[in-house]
Amino acid sequence: MFNKKPLKPYYELATFDGKIFLISVYFYKPGKELSLPENAVAIKGKYFEQIEHKGSSTYTKKERAIRDNQMFLDMLFKYVRHGDKKVLASVEKYSKLR
Repeated sequence: MFNKKPLKPYYELATFDGKIFLISVYFYKPGKELSLPENAVAIKGKYFEQIEHKGSSTYTKKERAIRDNQMFLDMLFKYVRHGDKKVLASVEKYSKLR
């Protein structure tokens, strides 16, 4: 999602037809306008180059714990979806098993 003011990522677990899925929303500043990739759908608005908000990754201790849990779920779902074993390093990083 493109937004002019910095916002923290948003995550939601949901179910559809008896299957669980994860919705991940990351907010970026809009860069230059780009054409929409073939595998993407724009619900509203235009598609832009992603530019991160500086300082948007600064978290309090409580926010960091929430973010780490969100990233753990995000990476776990990514591994389940794609089966890419390289993603397991990120799953382990955010699992707090180290």
